[in-house]
Amino acid sequence: MDDETLTLHSHTLGFLRRVAAAMDMTRSHVDAHGGYVAWSGGKDSTVVAHLACRVRPGTPVVTYVAGTEYPEVLPYCRRVAAAEGWRWEAIQTGDVTDLLDQGVRPASDGVWWDVMIAGPARVAHGLHGRGLLWGLRADESATRAAMLHSTRGEHVRADGVATCAPLWRWRTVDVLAYLHAHRVELCPVYERMAEVGMPVELRRVGRIVGRRRMEERMRWLQRGWPDVHAAYGARWPFLLDSAPEIAARDNSDSRET
Repeated sequence: MDDETLTLHSHTLGFLRRVAAAMDMTRSHVDAHGGYVAWSGGKDSTVVAHLACRVRPGTPVVTYVAGTEYPEVLPYCRRVAAAEGWRWEAIQTGDVTDLLDQGVRPASDGVWWDVMIAGPARVAHGLHGRGLLWGLRADESATRAAMLHSTRGEHVRADGVATCAPLWRWRTVDVLAYLHAHRVELCPVYERMAEVGMPVELRRVGRIVGRRRMEERMRWLQRGWPDVHAAYGARWPFLLDSAPEIAARDNSDSRET
């Protein structure tokens, strides 16, 4: 979206109401539960971090680190946190590269989840309390829509963690307009993904290696970060097992990129 479109949207009554509602929700959550913002460096959690630090300066902003982040992510987080004066910390309790060196393939099992999410979250909650602010939105997927609409963005889990998604009703244009209006830099990973033709709905600031969709991840890594792709393939060749299928798909959809 161009700057003029985002500027115009940032002045609409609907957008201003969404921002006010999100600020109220964030303030109430932090006052009741304390806690921190889980910040991946993605656009949605960047807005949540900005909101939280506006309404309650000094709110901890935490990035979970697992060892296979895109090369731009942590420098971006460090740069934006410094510019905004956020109380930012990166927490790492394990390393995905160690799992890969052991031949443990990406899978939906406990060890991967603990390294990427559960381990850093335990440390963060131990330091900052049971509250968790995160950048989930209902229009990202049917699963998130069902969860967020049923809870209206707030939920206390069985483990006692109180979650809050203040952007649960926001649209992508709201997120981009907010960042534009407050002159908050967008993570460079998005720009690179756009340059190589990645569909908008797939552009996520996550990790290079995860528990799901490895074929797709490696496909776009090869296009956008060929040096990183080559290094990963040389060190962990089993990540490239699906290369022939990826190549076939590239040939079939080349007209789109």
